[in-house]
Amino acid sequence: MAQKIVKDSANWSSIWVKEVNLGAVAGSLPGGSVAGAIGQFALVGNKVGVIIDTPQLREDGNYWATIDMACLVRVSGTAGTATDGATVYLTSALAVTLTASTNTPIGFLDRAKAASGDDIWVQLVPGSSLPVKA
Repeated sequence: MAQKIVKDSANWSSIWVKEVNLGAVAGSLPGGSVAGAIGQFALVGNKVGVIIDTPQLREDGNYWATIDMACLVRVSGTAGTATDGATVYLTSALAVTLTASTNTPIGFLDRAKAASGDDIWVQLVPGSSLPVKA
């Protein structure tokens, strides 16, 4: 699955750009390696975003990277169709999907997905993974 940031959330000082701890094993990083992690989705607690720089191994023994939590992302390889504004989800394997099931909501379609082979344009919405309370 390929994804490309179409529009970032403003700049590096944006409140939606966060540093996250991705763990201690390079092979377990999104994308399977340090080099492969750039441009991949990361899910850390309720922080969901696209990795925008090379993860760095820090003194604590963990890899840290910067994620953009409010960017507009173009994603290819997502099955199905959906209308403009439909909810978009992330699976536990960090794959983007249009299926709710037990997946984590991450944002909405910025435009309709008319055919199964079409790319999708996903507007990430910070906090969309948080439970909604009555």
